[in-house]
Amino acid sequence: MNTVNLNCFIVPNDGMRFNLFLDCLRKSMKKDLNNIGIVPEDTDDMIQVWISAENEDNCSDHGFPDDILKTLGLEDESRFDRRCPKFLPYSILKDVKEGDVKQFVAPNGVMINIKFEQLPYNKKGA
Repeated sequence: MNTVNLNCFIVPNDGMRFNLFLDCLRKSMKKDLNNIGIVPEDTDDMIQVWISAENEDNCSDHGFPDDILKTLGLEDESRFDRRCPKFLPYSILKDVKEGDVKQFVAPNGVMINIKFEQLPYNKKGA
């Protein structure tokens, strides 16, 4: 089984109610989350995150690198449709601690490991 390893920094902003997003944004956000095996509830609070990978320090803004897109089976989609999530559901984040890893399974069967880290990013900003 293929594996994609990601890191996640939780942006210290207020959470947002998922149902406040416009329908088109909600659809796009759900697709981004589904790309990595996360299916949010419509009522889930969404928390802004910054997801990175080994060869891309900001997948949330720049999109997944080509190797991850290929592994996830997304290489034929437009850049807009294959981006990495900028928000994760609070239900996933509520109990995470520094260094925790959560696993998800993408629609094509790829294992997604997301490691939650605040300290490396906080040190960069200091």
